[in-house]
Parts: sequence; structure tokens; C-alpha cells
Amino acid sequence: TEDSKLVQEGLKGESSITKIQSAGKGELIKGVVPIYPAGKGEKPVGVVIVNYFVPLSLVTKMAEISSTFAEYKQLKMLKNPIKTSYFITLSIVTLLIIFSATWFGFYLAKEITVPVQKLANGIHEVANGNLDLHIEAGTDDEIGSLMNSFNKMTFDLKASKSMLEEANIGLENTNIELDQRRRYMEILLKNVGAGVISIDKEGRVSTINKSAEKIFGITPEQAINKSYNEVFASEYLNGVKKLLEEVTCSTGGTIKRQIRLSLPDETLTLLISVAVLRDEDKNYMGLVVVFDDLTQLQKAQRAEAWREVARRIAHEIKNPLTPIKLSAQRLRKRYLNKFSD
Repeated sequence: TEDSKLVQEGLKGESSITKIQSAGKGELIKGVVPIYPAGKGEKPVGVVIVNYFVPLSLVTKMAEISSTFAEYKQLKMLKNPIKTSYFITLSIVTLLIIFSATWFGFYLAKEITVPVQKLANGIHEVANGNLDLHIEAGTDDEIGSLMNSFNKMTFDLKASKSMLEEANIGLENTNIELDQRRRYMEILLKNVGAGVISIDKEGRVSTINKSAEKIFGITPEQAINKSYNEVFASEYLNGVKKLLEEVTCSTGGTIKRQIRLSLPDETLTLLISVAVLRDEDKNYMGLVVVFDDLTQLQKAQRAEAWREVARRIAHEIKNPLTPIKLSAQRLRKRYLNKFSD
């Protein structure tokens, strides 16, 4: 039987033997321990057999504990391989994350650096004068907004450049026209017989023609950009200075006055016309002074007057001699023959 087998195994010198058998609603645990005599190294003289009945519920728990312990032992054996597999998995995931982050960084950098590079090249082109450049935005984010702003800037710069070129052309034409007018006025003032001097609102002489230079014996260097008080500071030009001061202080438009100037070499009779210059808003801009030399005209008028006086005197002298001449002619005709006889 089973028990005899256990006894025989115990007598063989086994340290302990445990057997589990099913028994109804539980399990029967049999334990066999050999009995040795007092001396060592001898064979067992007997065995002790112990039976312990374990209920089914406890058996089930024990089975679960045994199974769990077996799994634990198995897992303990697989601890290092599992740790290694987890480490490998974590490493792979980490590398994947790093690779993904690196790729995304390069991709994002490309999405930023390429448009920025285009923008930098565009700025260089615009700096070189190429205002026809247009950069495609491609996206609706901040970079795209920056591209659109750049395109708007180039468009505005092109429009401003066109307007500026048109304004420059108009300004050049205006300058040419003004220069032509200035040259015409210079030629006109140079060839006009009357002396002409213009004075700005600060009282400085701005232009003087040849006739005025000749009349007053001054050069352009002595008059241009000088105060008229300084130009006409000489005592013999005091009358001209007073007239200009009078016109400057008055509210009138034009004053004409004939004066005599006793210059060092000669005495001149001048008809001075002073016109006040005002702009569209009636603001004072300066004076234009015209000097007409009447000296030769007055001499001619005096000579003509003396000729008229001489003619009249001759006529008056001639009138009394006419009857005397007629009487002499009649007497001659009457008495010529008698005197001949």
C-alpha cells in the first residue's frame, strides 16, 4: 500500500518524506521521518508517520499561494531579462522621442529659416533697388504675415518711388523754368537802361543791374546781401536811403519821386520808383527800386527850350526889319533911274 511504501522509503534513510493525497472534501498530508539510534552513522531503526487533514478551502488557498509563489520564483528568475527588456524598450522609446524631436526641430527650423532666408535675400534685393520683388507667403502664421508685410512694404516703396520720380521730374522742370526765367530777368536787367535794385524783406540787396552799378559807382560785391542802409550809407546817397525808409514804413504800394543827387563827379537827376512786393497773403516780401536817369533828358529839354527861345527872339527881331526892307525896295525902284541919269 501507499503507507508501506512511505515506511520503506523512510527506512532507507531519507531525511523526510511528505505526500499529499486527496481525501473526500480535503487533502491528507502524510509526513514520514526516520528514527535513528543513539549512535551516528547507523541505519534508521524505525519511522514516524504523521497524517494531517486539510480542508478543501484551505487546500485551495494553499494551492493559490503555491502557484503565486511559483510564479514569483519564475518572475524572480526573469527579473533581469524583464529589466533588460524594459530598459531596451525605454531606450528605444527615448531614442524615438529624441529622433522625433530632432526631426521636428529641423522641420520647424526649416519652416522658419527658409522663409527668413528668402526675406533676407529679398531685403538685399530691395536694398539694391529691385522693388518688383514679390515673396510668396505660403502659410498663414506669423511668418506668412511677415512676408505679406514685406510685400506690402515693397509695393508702397515702389509707389513712393514712382511718386518721388514724378515729383523730381516736376521739380527739375520747375527748376529749369525758374532758371530760364532768372536768366531772362538777368539779361533783361542787364540791358535795361534804368537802374534796378531789389531788396528782400530783411532789407538786404538781392539784385542790382549794370545801370544801377554805373549810376552809384558800386560793384555787386559791395551791394549783394548787404543792407541798403550800408549800401546807401554815403552822404550824397542819403536822399535815396530816406526814400527807402519812408516806403518801408508806409503801407502804400508804389512811390515815385524825382531827386537830385550830387555825386563826387557829377550831379544827376533821378526819377525813383519804389514798388512794394507782397505775396498772395499780402505779406511783405521786399522792394523793387527803379532809377531813371533824367539828366541827359533834362539837358536835351533845356537845349530844346533854348533853341525855341532863340527862334522866338530871331522871329521878334525879324518882324521890325520887314517893313523897312519893303520901303527900301520901293524907294530903290522909284529913284534908281533918276540917280542913274
